[in-house]
Amino acid sequence: MLAIKGLYDGTVVRPLEAVTAPANVTVVVVFTHEETKPAPNADVMQFAGCLKDCPAFQGDAVEMQRRWRDEWE
Repeated sequence: MLAIKGLYDGTVVRPLEAVTAPANVTVVVVFTHEETKPAPNADVMQFAGCLKDCPAFQGDAVEMQRRWRDEWE
C-alpha cells in the first residue's frame, strides 16, 4: 500500500509528490480536513457556560449520563 498527500481543486486530485504505481491500479481517495490548532494563548474560558440553556442538557445530569451511556448497549 502507498499513501500520499494531494490537493483537490474541485475536479481533480493532484498529488503533492511523485507517484510510481502501475497503470489501472485501484485507488482509494480519502478527503480530510486539516485541523486548525488554536493559538497558544487562546482563551477557552470564553466558552464557559455557553450551553447552559441548551434544551439537550436540561434535567438530572446523572440520569442524562446514564441514558447517553446506555445508547451504546
